[in-house]
Amino acid sequence: AGILTIGDLAKSSEAMLKKMFGIMGPALIMMAKGEGDDDVRASHVEHDAKSMGHEHTFFKDTDNRDEVLGLLLYLSDRTSRRLRQSGCEARTVTLKVRKSDFKLVTRAHTLSAYFRSEKVIYRTAKELLIKNRFIENPIRLIGVNVCNLRESIDIEEPDLFGNTFRKRDDRLDKLIDGLRDRHGEESIFFAGSHLL
Repeated sequence: AGILTIGDLAKSSEAMLKKMFGIMGPALIMMAKGEGDDDVRASHVEHDAKSMGHEHTFFKDTDNRDEVLGLLLYLSDRTSRRLRQSGCEARTVTLKVRKSDFKLVTRAHTLSAYFRSEKVIYRTAKELLIKNRFIENPIRLIGVNVCNLRESIDIEEPDLFGNTFRKRDDRLDKLIDGLRDRHGEESIFFAGSHLL
């Protein structure tokens, strides 16, 4: 649509955006102009949050497996970063999918141990995506959410097989978070979903 900046969005034709996004079109223009009474707060500030997550709406329906899994990894990474920034960990991962018929479906899985790693979030969300056969048909939106939150506790909890990788994962997360704090959110990330 030729919209590259918030300024471009603020100057856009209301009719054009309404045609593209329905009733959200005029609301997007208002938000771009800073109008309205919505609260604005930093995404990493969570006060008594019951859940947190991220979602993405595709410009058009897609059934491209690599694109969907790559985005799922990105959303899992963003969600785990929010968990760590707010000093929380979670036990439940929820996958949200809007199908091409605009039907919204969610599936959740509660793990036996608390987590804050993008690997755990991604693997669980991917399993839900594949098990429920969502990836076999075009989708419009995908989202990852975590709940059953508690304040982070630095203990070494074994996984299902008795392995204790949490300290190693925490060291890696701390290193990645430090790089992002210094150089920006997009300065480092996993290269591909097939690596996890």
